[in-house]
Amino acid sequence: MPPLLLLHGFPLDHTLWTPQVEGLAGITEVIAPDLRGFGQDGRAVPEAMTMEAYARDVKGLLDDRGID
Repeated sequence: MPPLLLLHGFPLDHTLWTPQVEGLAGITEVIAPDLRGFGQDGRAVPEAMTMEAYARDVKGLLDDRGID
């Protein structure tokens, strides 16, 4: 089964998905990252953060994990 990617909305963080991550742990890999500027993400936030930049960040995360 392919991994499941869960993205939080503004202004939340990955903890929004804790029940789902725990409930699905035995079924599939669940990826619930903190988006740039939220939760435990420590990356610098540019003056203007766009949806395209968030998409690049998420693509980079998936690429780093070898997920198409």
